[in-house]
Amino acid sequence: MKRAHIVMLLLVAACSSGSSAAPASTTTTSAPKPAYTPVYARGTCNDEVPQDPRVECGTLTVPEDRTKPDGKKVVLPVAVVHTADPHPAPDPIVYFSGGPGFAGLPTAARFLHDDLTGNHDVIVFDQRGTGESQPSLACPEVYDANATINGNTQPFAEAQQVFRDAVVACANRLRENGVDLNQYNTPVVADDVADLRTAMGIEEWNLFGASYGTTVALQTMRAHPDGIRSVVIDSVFPTDVAWNATKTVTDFNRVQRVFFDGCAKDAACHARFPNLETDFRDAVAALDANPYRTTYTDTFSKKSSAFVIDGPTAAAGFYNALYNSDLIPQLPGVIEQIKAGTAGPLLDALVQQLGPTINGAAEAQHQSVNCSDRASSVDQQDAGALVAKDPSSSRLLVGYGVCPSLAVTPAPTGFNDQVHSDIPTLVYGNEYDPVTPPDDSH
Repeated sequence: MKRAHIVMLLLVAACSSGSSAAPASTTTTSAPKPAYTPVYARGTCNDEVPQDPRVECGTLTVPEDRTKPDGKKVVLPVAVVHTADPHPAPDPIVYFSGGPGFAGLPTAARFLHDDLTGNHDVIVFDQRGTGESQPSLACPEVYDANATINGNTQPFAEAQQVFRDAVVACANRLRENGVDLNQYNTPVVADDVADLRTAMGIEEWNLFGASYGTTVALQTMRAHPDGIRSVVIDSVFPTDVAWNATKTVTDFNRVQRVFFDGCAKDAACHARFPNLETDFRDAVAALDANPYRTTYTDTFSKKSSAFVIDGPTAAAGFYNALYNSDLIPQLPGVIEQIKAGTAGPLLDALVQQLGPTINGAAEAQHQSVNCSDRASSVDQQDAGALVAKDPSSSRLLVGYGVCPSLAVTPAPTGFNDQVHSDIPTLVYGNEYDPVTPPDDSH
């Protein structure tokens, strides 16, 4: 979540007309009035958010399945970071976290400590299945699988099978405990968003989604346009874009080209690293021939585990590093250190930084959402065929191939259509984004 993006959100919120009528959606309209009452109740803050007088917490309670209003409930933790401005704007900002599968409440600390609220209150929440929402769709089974995969070098098919078995075991456990995985997808999350606004008594607010959070924002604009004053979608994952191994490889190839060409066009970078692309291939090959071994402590399982960095793991690390604009200028130097065999201390530090993210997503929620939302675009081709063409992509593609075993219901007809709306919206894209490339934002 970059400061500039939040500043631009505040700009859009300030510039859009607060007195205009509710914007029209040209594809779908708001859902009919539900046969239930969403409940927002104030409460104590959990350990996901900072203890601060400006932070107020509560929970939203809604049916898991809205066609069964008297059935199982989901409880979503909510935090409000109040502005320090003595004259707060009446329309808050609601922020949607990415993933899918990552909790929203931890972002409260960033809004608070970096003073990014402007004169608006900011609302964050854990989407159903994520963070400390109930039920939780986190998968301890996957923690163990990731430790096995990260701690060894093994054929792609073997690693993929270990991961798939763990997700299926998690899904089976959840279903045995009464969780309906068909109720964990973006249309249902957007219904939660609409219920949150009405339950909190908010007349108008502004949507801010990043990465997968943009999909939530787009679907909310389409299905529940009432009460939305403005929107920022940063690093867009549109409803009509595929999710599969083929797209991941294509997007990774694109961003590598951007990275290498960017250095070649920069006089200082090119002078220092005149053969950067070749050096990158050599660094990956060096780790493939002689993997680097270290350890890390997983934030969620609390276990210390081995971590082996071979060529595909290094390629995946490069891919993930491109998420952070502060790291991009450092990557040529990292590549040179790996090639020279002097990167040990740096690799140790980088792996330790991975601890909070390796198992950060609620994996059953991640898979349920993507397998439902993007059912029409799931690869018919086994990811193994892509790995056979480019072995360095193997670590990136381990998480694909679960959908047939998960067997969730595809998203409703029309979800994968483009979203059309008159709501004032700022669209962000970044040329170095490895996952949601600029063309998706266009």
